Amino acid sequence: MKICMMTNTYLPHVGGVARSVSTFAHEFIRQGHEALVVAPKFDVFAFASVSETQGMVVAEAMAAGLPVVALNAPGVREVVRDGENGILLPAAAPASDFSAALGRLVADAALRARLGAGARETAGLFSRERCAARVIAFYGETRRATRARRLLLHLHPWTAMLNRVGLEWDLLASRTQTVAAAMLNDEKVKAS
Repeated sequence: MKICMMTNTYLPHVGGVARSVSTFAHEFIRQGHEALVVAPKFDVFAFASVSETQGMVVAEAMAAGLPVVALNAPGVREVVRDGENGILLPAAAPASDFSAALGRLVADAALRARLGAGARETAGLFSRERCAARVIAFYGETRRATRARRLLLHLHPWTAMLNRVGLEWDLLASRTQTVAAAMLNDEKVKAS
């Protein structure tokens, strides 16, 4: 089996994709297959999907310093900033508008370089380290924001004591009812 995988040397900065492709290639070769990893040099990344738009492929292209031409769709609109790192077209843009946007970038090397630099800067926002730090910060913020409530409702010593007394009271009441019922049944049995 012959396998060709396309990647770019900058991709490890985004999500480890290139490293993963390289790992797959080495594994395929180890198994006796021919594997070729191609690291192409492109000038622009065109993304015309409005349904498969998680934005990761766009961030990967940006990590390679490619300006992006894309349609405004969820995932993409969170990454592409029109005029800063690419060209963002309306979701229902006709093919002629998409083609014209690509043509602008092909014809204007300075615009392509400026948007490419912005793209690489944007991609840095999506690095593993940065995303992990953001998740940790979010959890920390959530814990801090809910700490007072947690302490007041669940961990406050007075609340904890009241909860324990309530549980003990419920146990005592349940046992008292059981003993009373047993005693009443004993008296009924003796009376008959």
